Amino acid sequence: DLAVQPLENTTQSLIFNQRNTSLANENLRKALCYAADLSDFSALGENIERATGLVPPYCKIGADAYRQEGQSAKLLPYNAELAKSCFEEALLELGASSVELEILCTDEDSDFIRKIVQNWQKVLGVKFVTTLKIVSQTELEAEVADGNFTVALYPLTATSVMTADFLETAFSSDNLFGFTDVNYTSMLSGLRTSASDFGKLRTVCNAAEDYLLQHAVILPILSLPMTPREFIFTLRRIMCTSLTQPRNKRRILLFVSWALVVLCMAIIFFLSQEPATESQSRSDGVIAALLSRFGIELSSHFVRKAAHALEYCGLSLLLYGAYFVSFRAPQPMLSFLSAALYAVSDEAHQYFVPGRACQLRDVFVDSLGAAAGVLFCTAIFLIFHRFSKKREV
Repeated sequence: DLAVQPLENTTQSLIFNQRNTSLANENLRKALCYAADLSDFSALGENIERATGLVPPYCKIGADAYRQEGQSAKLLPYNAELAKSCFEEALLELGASSVELEILCTDEDSDFIRKIVQNWQKVLGVKFVTTLKIVSQTELEAEVADGNFTVALYPLTATSVMTADFLETAFSSDNLFGFTDVNYTSMLSGLRTSASDFGKLRTVCNAAEDYLLQHAVILPILSLPMTPREFIFTLRRIMCTSLTQPRNKRRILLFVSWALVVLCMAIIFFLSQEPATESQSRSDGVIAALLSRFGIELSSHFVRKAAHALEYCGLSLLLYGAYFVSFRAPQPMLSFLSAALYAVSDEAHQYFVPGRACQLRDVFVDSLGAAAGVLFCTAIFLIFHRFSKKREV
């Protein structure tokens, strides 16, 4: 029989939103970790044990498992006295008489979270107030992605088998819980430079994981296999996160803007590739349509020249946008010259098409269309620029 091994690539964890003033305090996070009694998982099911670290068992260093058998990361243990001490220290540092937090979780995990909350209140006393907010899995994903939470029981999933990728992706500068730390950023640099030396890479990964745990950035609860539902949510989160990162937004905008330029050039090339008879037939069709619908009668010569101008007006508009995204500033002259040069190459191309000719006056008409497009974009830019300055004043 074929045995199916579950893919344990998810660490169910309590994540602390450090954008919250209270949870930005390390002593408060340590108090919550020390006061969390994780000895009883009966509320979650049978034969469930605590995670041995933050990195899921699925992750590897090279071909070997990252977490060796019997090995455990430096998890903060349950310690009521240390929890009380850290909590009192946190209150002093925050200048507060009490702390109030909201815990976000799904209905299936609510009984387990209630046990943790009860123990927090038992250990930390009346100065610690907490409420439980039960949401669906979809709502949990949305709330965490938007940063609308203080504490949440959340599945951190490794989408790559490489341990370094998990530690870098989940805890990079744009992570879900607002964690920023110069020392950890330095460790991430160490992960990249040690990529080819597996022994050194394991040491750096161990240090990075322990650093996150010892500073109570996150509290790992248990390791779970990924369900199909969780896979869909994780894939969606990765896509949404990448799209909302400023650097990735610009890359997408760059790609789209230049793709439109290439598409426009391809259309112009295709139209220029048509033999004279087909091109004339297309012009006659436009003339007939204008006459029947609007009663406007135009010469074939005028329609063809107007089409030339409109083609290059559109191309210059797209070039203006693409250069603007590339240079983060308007480039009217570069946009015009690029369109004009393409007009020259287009006319040279038509020299080799049956029945078509290479005409200097067509380059002039194309360039006029390009100039009109650039002038239009420049006018729009100046209007918006002046309007935005007025609003600032």
